[in-house]
Amino acid sequence: MVQNLDVIKIKALPILKEANVSSAYIFGSHARGEATEFSDIDLLIDYGASTKSMFELSELKYKLAKALNKSVDLVSTIHYAMIIFLNKLIKTKFAF
Repeated sequence: MVQNLDVIKIKALPILKEANVSSAYIFGSHARGEATEFSDIDLLIDYGASTKSMFELSELKYKLAKALNKSVDLVSTIHYAMIIFLNKLIKTKFAF
């Protein structure tokens, strides 16, 4: 069963609040309205000024997947920013 965005929000919001997530964004197939029963749920989360360990992110991912009864792909804005930075660094081909 494909869940609409309102259902995802209702189920995820209490868990995100408990984890002190300051903002969260759905992206991917669910955001585009192209999700199938096999689609995971892609979430970009922001903790504001605080940071979380990989263990804490894994625990959040587990809780969300359990509540949503779907696989969840969780990306933190800090990790996303690091990926963008590293990609730009690699493209400069400048290293010591």
